[in-house]
Amino acid sequence: MQLTAEIGLWGYDPTPADPFVLNHRNFPRSTMLDDAGLVLGTLVGGPGTTTIACLGGAQVDRFGNINSTLVPEGPFLVGSGGGNDVASVAAEAVVVATLTRDRTPPECGYITSPGRNVRALVTDLGTLEKVDGDELALTAVPRGEGTVSERVDAARAACGWDLRVAEDVRELDAPTADEIAALRRWDPRGWFLRAR
Repeated sequence: MQLTAEIGLWGYDPTPADPFVLNHRNFPRSTMLDDAGLVLGTLVGGPGTTTIACLGGAQVDRFGNINSTLVPEGPFLVGSGGGNDVASVAAEAVVVATLTRDRTPPECGYITSPGRNVRALVTDLGTLEKVDGDELALTAVPRGEGTVSERVDAARAACGWDLRVAEDVRELDAPTADEIAALRRWDPRGWFLRAR
């Protein structure tokens, strides 16, 4: 497996305690430095490779389409970066976002990256997957307070569309102390991971 970043990093080992993927401290920890054209145009999704993408976005709709560019009647965000390139050629993509009504419109008003290769949306309130079709459905909820049914209801209430629910919703195991410690080593300042 090779970890890559759109700016030309290939086969790098991220710098501990520095959660920013595009940080210059990662350059000397790469097996190859080039440019976005080579990484996104040749290596990602190229012959002999299988690309598994992890993407984010301001909005994700029920089909997995991602908007990271422009909220209609709202602000310009940041643009595609390599998101479209990666989403378009990945064998599978996972999107990570918090589950709120604003972040999950039924359809994105602007599509930065197509959702055809998105297999899952992983959120704080549950995992949504494409099970039998092109639409995301709730397949798992985190372990927590209340019943599974109550946690399903919380996810449905937070979603911007009428969220379908899989027939058998599973409970996700809580992270272990070792997993939390490993994540904290990468983000000791809590820039991305809030302490709970």
